Amino acid sequence: MVINSKLNSAWKFKSISAYRKSDSKNNIDFDTTAARITDVIATYYDKQKSQEFQFIYDQGTKLNGVLGAYYFDGEAGGLVKNIFLNRIFGTTDGKTLTKSYAVFGDGSYAVNSKLNFNAGLRLTSEKKNGIAFNAGYTNDTFKVVNAVTANYDKSKTFSSIAPKVGLDYKVSDKIMAYGSLSRGFKSGGFNVRAQSTVFPKSAEPFNDETLDVGEIGLKSTLMDGQLTLNTAVFDGKYKDIQVSTFTAYDSNGDGIEDAFFGNFLNAGNASMKGAEVEFDSAPHTATWFGVNGFVSYLDLKPDGFLDANHDHFVDTQVITNAPHWTTGLHLNFDFPVMKGLLTASVGGAYRDNSVLTNEGGQYPGRPGQPIYDAWVSWLTPDAKWRFGINGKNLTNKGYLTNGYNIPSLGILTGSYGAPRTVLATIERRFF
Repeated sequence: MVINSKLNSAWKFKSISAYRKSDSKNNIDFDTTAARITDVIATYYDKQKSQEFQFIYDQGTKLNGVLGAYYFDGEAGGLVKNIFLNRIFGTTDGKTLTKSYAVFGDGSYAVNSKLNFNAGLRLTSEKKNGIAFNAGYTNDTFKVVNAVTANYDKSKTFSSIAPKVGLDYKVSDKIMAYGSLSRGFKSGGFNVRAQSTVFPKSAEPFNDETLDVGEIGLKSTLMDGQLTLNTAVFDGKYKDIQVSTFTAYDSNGDGIEDAFFGNFLNAGNASMKGAEVEFDSAPHTATWFGVNGFVSYLDLKPDGFLDANHDHFVDTQVITNAPHWTTGLHLNFDFPVMKGLLTASVGGAYRDNSVLTNEGGQYPGRPGQPIYDAWVSWLTPDAKWRFGINGKNLTNKGYLTNGYNIPSLGILTGSYGAPRTVLATIERRFF
Protein backbone atom coordinates (compact mmCIF):
# COMPACT_ATOMS: atom_id res chain seq x y z
CA MET A 1 0.00 0.00 0.00
CA VAL A 2 1.35 3.40 -1.01
CA ILE A 3 0.18 6.69 0.53
CA ASN A 4 1.28 10.05 -0.88
CA SER A 5 0.76 13.40 0.81
CA LYS A 6 1.89 16.95 -0.01
CA LEU A 7 3.11 18.63 3.18
CA ASN A 8 3.90 22.05 1.71
CA SER A 9 5.35 23.63 -1.42
CA ALA A 10 8.75 21.98 -0.84
CA TRP A 11 8.07 18.68 0.92
CA LYS A 12 6.09 15.56 0.03
CA PHE A 13 5.55 12.48 2.19
CA LYS A 14 5.28 8.88 0.98
CA SER A 15 4.45 5.76 3.00
CA ILE A 16 5.05 2.27 1.53
CA SER A 17 3.62 -0.69 3.47
CA ALA A 18 3.92 -4.32 2.37
CA TYR A 19 3.07 -7.81 3.61
CA ARG A 20 3.86 -11.16 2.03
CA LYS A 21 3.37 -14.80 2.98
CA SER A 22 4.10 -17.98 1.03
CA ASP A 23 4.24 -21.75 1.44
CA SER A 24 5.77 -24.16 -1.08
CA LYS A 25 6.86 -27.72 -1.67
CA ASN A 26 9.88 -28.87 -3.66
CA ASN A 27 10.49 -32.57 -4.19
CA ILE A 28 13.64 -33.72 -6.01
CA ASP A 29 14.00 -37.25 -7.38
CA PHE A 30 17.74 -37.56 -8.04
CA ASP A 31 17.62 -41.21 -9.12
CA THR A 32 14.71 -40.50 -11.56
CA THR A 33 12.98 -43.79 -10.74
CA ALA A 34 9.81 -44.69 -8.86
CA ALA A 35 11.88 -46.18 -6.04
CA ARG A 36 12.86 -44.09 -3.00
CA ILE A 37 16.60 -44.32 -3.60
CA THR A 38 17.91 -40.75 -3.59
CA ASP A 39 15.06 -38.35 -2.94
CA VAL A 40 14.49 -35.01 -1.25
CA ILE A 41 11.11 -34.01 0.19
CA ALA A 42 11.04 -30.33 1.14
CA THR A 43 8.51 -27.83 2.47
CA TYR A 44 9.31 -24.12 2.83
CA TYR A 45 7.56 -21.06 4.23
CA ASP A 46 8.17 -17.34 4.27
CA LYS A 47 6.38 -14.40 5.86
CA GLN A 48 7.47 -10.79 5.99
CA LYS A 49 6.25 -7.26 6.53
CA SER A 50 7.95 -3.96 5.79
CA GLN A 51 7.35 -0.26 6.22
CA GLU A 52 9.12 2.63 4.53
CA PHE A 53 8.69 6.37 5.06
CA GLN A 54 10.05 8.94 2.61
CA PHE A 55 10.28 12.72 2.91
CA ILE A 56 10.88 14.13 -0.57
CA TYR A 57 12.26 17.64 -1.01
CA ASP A 58 11.96 19.61 -4.26
CA GLN A 59 11.40 23.35 -4.28
CA GLY A 60 12.68 23.91 -7.77
CA THR A 61 16.03 25.19 -6.50
CA LYS A 62 19.51 23.75 -6.89
CA LEU A 63 18.96 21.11 -4.20
CA ASN A 64 16.53 18.18 -4.21
CA GLY A 65 16.49 14.79 -2.56
CA VAL A 66 14.84 12.31 -0.23
CA LEU A 67 15.24 11.32 3.43
CA GLY A 68 13.74 8.11 4.73
CA ALA A 69 13.54 5.22 7.15
CA TYR A 70 12.89 1.53 6.54
CA TYR A 71 11.79 -1.38 8.75
CA PHE A 72 11.62 -5.09 7.88
CA ASP A 73 10.42 -8.05 9.97
CA GLY A 74 10.62 -11.49 8.38
CA GLU A 75 10.78 -15.20 9.06
CA ALA A 76 11.77 -17.91 6.57
CA GLY A 77 12.43 -21.60 7.03
CA GLY A 78 11.39 -25.12 6.26
CA LEU A 79 11.79 -28.85 6.75
CA VAL A 80 13.79 -30.96 4.28
CA LYS A 81 13.80 -34.77 4.44
CA ASN A 82 16.69 -36.49 2.64
CA ILE A 83 16.97 -40.08 1.47
CA PHE A 84 20.41 -40.95 0.04
CA LEU A 85 21.11 -44.33 -1.60
CA ASN A 86 18.30 -45.73 0.56
CA ARG A 87 20.74 -46.02 3.48
CA ILE A 88 21.29 -42.48 4.77
CA PHE A 89 18.24 -40.67 6.14
CA GLY A 90 18.33 -37.16 7.52
CA THR A 91 16.51 -33.89 7.96
CA THR A 92 17.36 -30.21 8.03
CA ASP A 93 14.80 -28.30 10.06
CA GLY A 94 15.45 -24.62 10.62
CA LYS A 95 14.46 -21.02 10.23
CA THR A 96 15.92 -17.51 10.23
CA LEU A 97 14.20 -14.54 11.84
CA THR A 98 15.24 -11.09 10.62
CA LYS A 99 14.64 -7.59 11.94
CA SER A 100 16.17 -4.84 9.83
CA TYR A 101 16.28 -1.09 10.41
CA ALA A 102 17.68 1.50 8.01
CA VAL A 103 17.84 5.26 7.52
CA PHE A 104 18.86 6.78 4.22
CA GLY A 105 19.29 9.97 2.31
CA ASP A 106 19.89 10.71 -1.35
CA GLY A 107 20.18 14.07 -3.02
CA SER A 108 21.36 16.10 -5.98
CA TYR A 109 22.86 19.58 -6.08
CA ALA A 110 23.07 21.62 -9.29
CA VAL A 111 26.54 23.15 -9.38
CA ASN A 112 25.56 25.02 -12.55
CA SER A 113 23.19 24.60 -15.49
CA LYS A 114 25.11 21.58 -16.77
CA LEU A 115 26.80 19.91 -13.81
CA ASN A 116 25.06 18.08 -10.94
CA PHE A 117 26.62 16.53 -7.85
CA ASN A 118 24.85 13.47 -6.44
CA ALA A 119 25.36 11.79 -3.07
CA GLY A 120 23.62 9.26 -0.89
CA LEU A 121 24.09 7.26 2.29
CA ARG A 122 22.26 4.28 3.79
CA LEU A 123 22.84 3.03 7.34
CA THR A 124 21.53 -0.46 8.06
CA SER A 125 21.33 -2.56 11.23
CA GLU A 126 20.04 -6.08 10.75
CA LYS A 127 19.57 -8.65 13.53
CA LYS A 128 19.26 -12.28 12.52
CA ASN A 129 18.28 -15.24 14.70
CA GLY A 130 19.17 -18.63 13.24
CA ILE A 131 17.52 -21.76 14.66
CA ALA A 132 18.28 -25.27 13.40
CA PHE A 133 17.86 -28.89 14.41
CA ASN A 134 19.39 -31.27 11.88
CA ALA A 135 19.44 -35.01 12.49
CA GLY A 136 20.02 -38.47 11.06
CA TYR A 137 17.35 -41.16 11.29
CA THR A 138 17.24 -44.95 11.23
CA ASN A 139 14.91 -45.21 8.21
CA ASP A 140 12.71 -43.24 5.83
CA THR A 141 9.88 -42.86 8.38
CA PHE A 142 12.02 -40.16 10.03
CA LYS A 143 10.84 -41.13 13.53
CA VAL A 144 13.90 -42.53 15.34
CA VAL A 145 16.92 -40.20 15.61
CA ASN A 146 20.34 -41.89 15.54
CA ALA A 147 22.50 -38.73 15.26
CA VAL A 148 22.19 -34.98 15.76
CA THR A 149 24.26 -33.09 13.21
CA ALA A 150 23.33 -29.55 14.29
CA ASN A 151 21.34 -28.04 17.12
CA TYR A 152 21.66 -24.29 17.63
CA ASP A 153 19.76 -21.10 18.42
CA LYS A 154 22.05 -18.11 17.78
CA SER A 155 21.71 -14.41 17.00
CA LYS A 156 23.96 -11.80 15.47
CA THR A 157 23.55 -8.20 14.37
CA PHE A 158 25.03 -7.06 11.05
CA SER A 159 25.64 -3.39 10.28
CA SER A 160 26.38 -1.54 7.07
CA ILE A 161 27.35 1.94 5.92
CA ALA A 162 26.66 2.17 2.17
CA PRO A 163 27.64 5.47 0.50
CA LYS A 164 27.18 6.70 -3.06
CA VAL A 165 28.71 9.71 -4.83
CA GLY A 166 28.48 10.79 -8.44
CA LEU A 167 28.43 13.52 -11.07
CA ASP A 168 26.31 14.02 -14.15
CA TYR A 169 27.08 16.52 -16.89
CA LYS A 170 24.83 17.72 -19.73
CA VAL A 171 27.00 17.54 -22.82
CA SER A 172 24.03 18.92 -24.75
CA ASP A 173 20.26 19.04 -24.47
CA LYS A 174 20.20 15.49 -25.81
CA ILE A 175 23.23 13.85 -24.15
CA MET A 176 24.14 13.43 -20.50
CA ALA A 177 27.37 11.88 -19.20
CA TYR A 178 27.62 10.51 -15.68
CA GLY A 179 29.94 8.76 -13.28
CA SER A 180 29.35 7.18 -9.86
CA LEU A 181 30.97 5.25 -7.04
CA SER A 182 28.78 3.17 -4.73
CA ARG A 183 28.77 0.33 -2.24
CA GLY A 184 26.23 -2.47 -2.06
CA PHE A 185 25.59 -4.64 1.01
CA LYS A 186 24.19 -8.15 1.47
CA SER A 187 23.92 -9.02 5.13
CA GLY A 188 25.35 -12.15 6.71
CA GLY A 189 23.31 -14.88 8.34
CA PHE A 190 23.12 -18.50 9.41
CA ASN A 191 23.24 -21.78 7.51
CA VAL A 192 20.25 -23.84 8.66
CA ARG A 193 21.69 -26.86 6.76
CA ALA A 194 24.78 -26.96 9.01
CA GLN A 195 26.72 -30.15 9.85
CA SER A 196 28.37 -28.96 13.06
CA THR A 197 29.56 -32.35 14.36
CA VAL A 198 32.09 -32.65 11.51
CA PHE A 199 32.36 -28.96 10.53
CA PRO A 200 31.75 -26.78 13.62
CA LYS A 201 32.23 -23.60 11.56
CA SER A 202 29.13 -24.40 9.53
CA ALA A 203 26.93 -23.57 12.55
CA GLU A 204 28.58 -20.17 13.01
CA PRO A 205 27.26 -17.05 11.25
CA PHE A 206 28.69 -16.09 7.89
CA ASN A 207 29.64 -12.46 7.27
CA ASP A 208 28.33 -9.67 5.07
CA GLU A 209 29.05 -9.57 1.36
CA THR A 210 29.90 -6.13 -0.06
CA LEU A 211 30.32 -4.78 -3.57
CA ASP A 212 32.20 -1.57 -4.37
CA VAL A 213 31.56 -0.51 -7.94
CA GLY A 214 32.39 2.41 -10.19
CA GLU A 215 30.38 3.23 -13.32
CA ILE A 216 30.58 5.77 -16.13
CA GLY A 217 28.15 6.14 -18.98
CA LEU A 218 26.09 8.19 -21.40
CA LYS A 219 22.33 8.67 -21.66
CA SER A 220 21.12 10.19 -24.90
CA THR A 221 18.09 10.98 -27.03
CA LEU A 222 19.13 11.22 -30.69
CA MET A 223 17.73 11.63 -34.21
CA ASP A 224 15.15 14.20 -33.17
CA GLY A 225 13.76 11.92 -30.48
CA GLN A 226 13.57 8.81 -32.66
CA LEU A 227 16.35 6.97 -30.79
CA THR A 228 17.09 6.56 -27.11
CA LEU A 229 20.61 5.21 -26.58
CA ASN A 230 22.23 4.46 -23.21
CA THR A 231 25.71 3.06 -22.62
CA ALA A 232 27.69 2.20 -19.50
CA VAL A 233 30.94 0.57 -18.40
CA PHE A 234 31.60 -0.57 -14.85
CA ASP A 235 34.25 -2.09 -12.62
CA GLY A 236 33.59 -3.65 -9.23
CA LYS A 237 35.05 -5.60 -6.35
CA TYR A 238 33.22 -8.20 -4.24
CA LYS A 239 34.49 -8.83 -0.71
CA ASP A 240 33.61 -11.96 1.33
CA ILE A 241 31.45 -13.28 -1.47
CA GLN A 242 28.68 -15.59 -0.16
CA VAL A 243 28.56 -19.05 -1.72
CA SER A 244 26.05 -21.88 -1.39
CA THR A 245 27.64 -25.25 -2.10
CA PHE A 246 27.60 -28.96 -1.34
CA THR A 247 30.51 -30.16 0.82
CA ALA A 248 31.45 -33.85 0.74
CA TYR A 249 33.10 -35.57 3.73
CA ASP A 250 34.11 -38.95 5.12
CA SER A 251 31.40 -39.94 7.60
CA ASN A 252 32.94 -43.18 8.96
CA GLY A 253 36.70 -42.59 8.73
CA ASP A 254 37.40 -45.11 5.98
CA GLY A 255 39.03 -42.52 3.70
CA ILE A 256 36.09 -42.34 1.29
CA GLU A 257 33.87 -39.28 1.01
CA ASP A 258 30.51 -40.97 1.36
CA ALA A 259 28.33 -38.12 2.70
CA PHE A 260 27.72 -34.41 2.13
CA PHE A 261 25.82 -31.43 3.44
CA GLY A 262 24.70 -28.10 2.08
CA ASN A 263 27.00 -25.32 3.21
CA PHE A 264 26.83 -21.54 3.00
CA LEU A 265 29.99 -19.54 3.59
CA ASN A 266 32.12 -16.53 2.76
CA ALA A 267 34.46 -18.01 0.17
CA GLY A 268 36.73 -15.15 -0.84
CA ASN A 269 36.82 -12.08 -3.06
CA ALA A 270 35.90 -11.55 -6.70
CA SER A 271 36.33 -8.89 -9.38
CA MET A 272 33.94 -7.84 -12.10
CA LYS A 273 33.96 -5.56 -15.09
CA GLY A 274 31.65 -5.11 -17.99
CA ALA A 275 29.74 -2.91 -20.39
CA GLU A 276 26.12 -2.41 -21.44
CA VAL A 277 24.36 -0.83 -24.40
CA GLU A 278 20.58 -0.45 -24.68
CA PHE A 279 18.43 1.33 -27.24
CA ASP A 280 14.81 2.08 -28.08
CA SER A 281 13.90 3.37 -31.55
CA ALA A 282 10.57 4.68 -32.84
CA PRO A 283 10.86 6.15 -36.38
CA HIS A 284 8.71 9.20 -37.13
CA THR A 285 8.01 7.85 -40.61
CA ALA A 286 6.40 4.67 -39.23
CA THR A 287 4.60 5.53 -36.00
CA TRP A 288 3.15 2.01 -35.84
CA PHE A 289 6.59 0.40 -35.52
CA GLY A 290 9.42 0.38 -32.98
CA VAL A 291 12.42 -1.69 -32.03
CA ASN A 292 14.37 -2.02 -28.78
CA GLY A 293 17.25 -4.14 -27.61
CA PHE A 294 20.33 -4.46 -25.46
CA VAL A 295 23.80 -6.03 -25.36
CA SER A 296 25.83 -6.58 -22.21
CA TYR A 297 29.22 -8.07 -21.41
CA LEU A 298 30.25 -9.31 -17.96
CA ASP A 299 33.60 -10.61 -16.73
CA LEU A 300 33.09 -11.88 -13.17
CA LYS A 301 35.59 -14.22 -11.57
CA PRO A 302 37.21 -14.93 -8.19
CA ASP A 303 40.54 -13.30 -7.39
CA GLY A 304 41.82 -16.79 -6.53
CA PHE A 305 40.42 -20.15 -5.51
CA LEU A 306 37.24 -19.61 -3.51
CA ASP A 307 37.85 -20.59 0.12
CA ALA A 308 41.62 -20.31 0.02
CA ASN A 309 41.97 -21.14 3.73
CA HIS A 310 41.83 -24.89 2.94
CA ASP A 311 39.13 -25.87 5.41
CA HIS A 312 37.61 -28.48 3.04
CA PHE A 313 34.87 -26.29 1.67
CA VAL A 314 34.54 -24.68 -1.78
CA ASP A 315 37.56 -25.22 -4.04
CA THR A 316 36.73 -23.74 -7.40
CA GLN A 317 37.32 -20.71 -9.59
CA VAL A 318 33.76 -20.53 -10.87
CA ILE A 319 31.05 -17.91 -10.29
CA THR A 320 27.62 -19.34 -11.04
CA ASN A 321 25.02 -17.81 -13.36
CA ALA A 322 27.42 -15.21 -14.78
CA PRO A 323 27.36 -15.47 -18.60
CA HIS A 324 29.83 -13.29 -20.48
CA TRP A 325 27.30 -12.13 -23.08
CA THR A 326 23.57 -11.46 -22.93
CA THR A 327 21.56 -9.74 -25.62
CA GLY A 328 17.99 -9.21 -26.70
CA LEU A 329 16.00 -7.68 -29.57
CA HIS A 330 12.26 -7.02 -29.92
CA LEU A 331 10.13 -5.59 -32.72
CA ASN A 332 7.05 -3.72 -31.48
CA PHE A 333 3.86 -2.83 -33.36
CA ASP A 334 0.65 -0.95 -32.64
CA PHE A 335 -2.37 -0.33 -34.92
CA PRO A 336 -5.86 1.09 -34.44
CA VAL A 337 -8.27 -1.85 -34.83
CA MET A 338 -12.07 -1.66 -34.33
CA LYS A 339 -11.62 1.78 -32.70
CA GLY A 340 -9.36 0.18 -30.10
CA LEU A 341 -5.59 -0.36 -30.07
CA LEU A 342 -3.84 -3.54 -31.16
CA THR A 343 -0.28 -3.89 -29.79
CA ALA A 344 2.18 -6.69 -30.44
CA SER A 345 5.80 -7.63 -29.92
CA VAL A 346 8.06 -10.39 -31.20
CA GLY A 347 11.70 -11.06 -30.45
CA GLY A 348 14.19 -13.04 -28.48
CA ALA A 349 17.04 -13.03 -26.02
CA TYR A 350 20.40 -14.79 -25.99
CA ARG A 351 22.34 -15.80 -22.89
CA ASP A 352 25.92 -17.03 -23.21
CA ASN A 353 27.29 -20.21 -21.63
CA SER A 354 27.18 -20.18 -17.84
CA VAL A 355 27.91 -22.50 -14.91
CA LEU A 356 25.08 -23.61 -12.64
CA THR A 357 27.00 -25.14 -9.70
CA ASN A 358 30.16 -23.98 -7.98
CA GLU A 359 31.56 -27.32 -6.79
CA GLY A 360 34.88 -28.33 -8.32
CA GLY A 361 35.21 -30.90 -11.08
CA GLN A 362 32.41 -31.62 -13.50
CA TYR A 363 29.37 -29.40 -13.43
CA PRO A 364 26.09 -29.05 -15.29
CA GLY A 365 26.24 -25.91 -17.37
CA ARG A 366 23.77 -23.86 -19.35
CA PRO A 367 24.81 -23.64 -23.00
CA GLY A 368 24.25 -20.40 -24.85
CA GLN A 369 21.10 -20.37 -26.96
CA PRO A 370 18.39 -17.92 -28.03
CA ILE A 371 14.91 -18.02 -26.48
CA TYR A 372 12.08 -16.45 -28.50
CA ASP A 373 8.80 -14.97 -27.34
CA ALA A 374 5.87 -12.92 -28.66
CA TRP A 375 2.67 -11.32 -27.47
CA VAL A 376 -0.36 -9.54 -28.90
CA SER A 377 -3.17 -7.65 -27.15
CA TRP A 378 -6.19 -5.49 -27.96
CA LEU A 379 -7.29 -2.55 -25.80
CA THR A 380 -10.97 -1.56 -26.05
CA PRO A 381 -11.90 2.00 -27.15
CA ASP A 382 -12.79 3.05 -23.57
CA ALA A 383 -9.43 1.65 -22.29
CA LYS A 384 -11.27 -0.48 -19.70
CA TRP A 385 -10.60 -3.95 -21.11
CA ARG A 386 -7.49 -5.59 -22.55
CA PHE A 387 -7.41 -9.07 -24.17
CA GLY A 388 -4.09 -10.70 -24.87
CA ILE A 389 -2.11 -13.80 -25.85
CA ASN A 390 1.46 -14.28 -24.66
CA GLY A 391 3.84 -16.94 -25.98
CA LYS A 392 7.20 -17.81 -24.34
CA ASN A 393 10.01 -20.10 -25.50
CA LEU A 394 8.26 -20.43 -28.84
CA THR A 395 10.85 -22.82 -30.35
CA ASN A 396 10.51 -25.11 -27.31
CA LYS A 397 14.22 -25.02 -26.44
CA GLY A 398 15.45 -27.11 -23.53
CA TYR A 399 17.63 -25.09 -21.17
CA LEU A 400 18.95 -25.73 -17.67
CA THR A 401 18.12 -23.32 -14.84
CA ASN A 402 19.74 -25.16 -11.92
CA GLY A 403 22.21 -27.96 -11.35
CA TYR A 404 23.54 -30.42 -8.76
CA ASN A 405 26.99 -31.93 -8.56
CA ILE A 406 27.37 -34.41 -5.66
CA PRO A 407 30.21 -36.82 -6.51
CA SER A 408 29.88 -38.78 -3.25
CA LEU A 409 26.43 -39.92 -4.42
CA GLY A 410 27.20 -40.05 -8.14
CA ILE A 411 24.76 -37.21 -8.80
CA LEU A 412 25.27 -34.87 -11.74
CA THR A 413 21.94 -33.49 -12.83
CA GLY A 414 19.98 -30.33 -13.50
CA SER A 415 16.53 -28.77 -13.70
CA TYR A 416 15.06 -27.43 -16.93
CA GLY A 417 13.17 -24.23 -17.59
CA ALA A 418 9.60 -24.03 -18.81
CA PRO A 419 8.87 -25.44 -22.30
CA ARG A 420 6.83 -23.60 -24.92
CA THR A 421 4.12 -21.78 -22.98
CA VAL A 422 1.09 -19.87 -24.28
CA LEU A 423 -1.06 -17.74 -21.97
CA ALA A 424 -4.35 -15.96 -22.59
CA THR A 425 -5.08 -12.90 -20.44
CA ILE A 426 -8.08 -10.66 -19.74
CA GLU A 427 -7.49 -7.35 -17.97
CA ARG A 428 -10.15 -5.01 -16.49
CA ARG A 429 -9.29 -1.47 -15.47
CA PHE A 430 -11.57 0.31 -12.97
CA PHE A 431 -10.03 3.78 -13.16
